Amino acid sequence: MNEEYTNIWELYGLKTNPFFTEPLLLFGGDIDLRVGFVGREEEVKRLRNIFGSGGSRIIVYGDVGVGKTTLVNYVRAIMPSNAFFTPLKEIAVQPEWNGRDFILNTLASIYYTIKRSSFL
Repeated sequence: MNEEYTNIWELYGLKTNPFFTEPLLLFGGDIDLRVGFVGREEEVKRLRNIFGSGGSRIIVYGDVGVGKTTLVNYVRAIMPSNAFFTPLKEIAVQPEWNGRDFILNTLASIYYTIKRSSFL
């Protein structure tokens, strides 16, 4: 690649390519989640209602890179912290998993969240 185009996004005041599929994060992301998330008002409203009602378990699913993790992270960021518990690390279910794999990965994600929150 031509070296003059290596950091082309910097010419436009951007740190990196704005067309990325990585999720916006609650901690350590390049963009403030509360500012960087736009759209999906109906989905945000539905998730807020579900999270606010208590006692619910939900799974958000969809194609890779469509914004599932960012959506959940955004709703988590705008809700009161004691309203619900969600793992910080997404659980990327694999087709070859069995029930045991799913449970172990879910528990590992919950453990990671509890361990991380004790340091915050």
